[in-house]
Amino acid sequence: VAALFALGGGGSGGGEARRTPEGPRGTAVPTAAAPKPVDIGDEKTDPKDLAFTEVFPQESVKLGGRTYVRDRWSINRKLSYAAGGTMLTALQRQGCRKIVRATYVDRGNSLTITAGVAVMPNKAASERIAESGDPVKYEWFRGMSAKHAPDVDRGGGFAGSTIRGRYVIYAYVQWANGKQAKPGDPMFKQVAQQFLDYTARPLEARVHA
Repeated sequence: VAALFALGGGGSGGGEARRTPEGPRGTAVPTAAAPKPVDIGDEKTDPKDLAFTEVFPQESVKLGGRTYVRDRWSINRKLSYAAGGTMLTALQRQGCRKIVRATYVDRGNSLTITAGVAVMPNKAASERIAESGDPVKYEWFRGMSAKHAPDVDRGGGFAGSTIRGRYVIYAYVQWANGKQAKPGDPMFKQVAQQFLDYTARPLEARVHA
């Protein structure tokens, strides 16, 4: 399995000040207070629980001209369901709180993607996780089998990950029928990147929430 670790970081963002509009007779109308930036680098400053619907709000998504349908989803606090080998050890050692994940298949049932978010206590922990595991030896996040992709996690594919603050985002792309993927397939790499970007969106939105 080829691995792409496109590391990123989360932080704080600011809002642009707006001029207060005036109502009838020159009465100033107060505007709603601008939301404060959220530092997602630590659970102390980002205490909101990560819900499945926040990460994967849609049953179907269209990315790069393909439509993918969600086939299975899970929230795992027992980390061995979602990772194995040295990655599992690292997640346990770094205090992973849970892993939120979903498996999607495309309309033609040819491609399947398991995408997920590992919730860590802080950015330092997420950075250590990003450097852990070995996808080639299947000591990484696991593919999650689903109704239309029962042989996921057997044939190999393309693995990619990135971080946003205290969150580790990953995507594992495979053939739905378990067929061995061609090493270095650029299409697999592209799909993995598309799902990394898609899964990162709600976490990036937290920064400005």
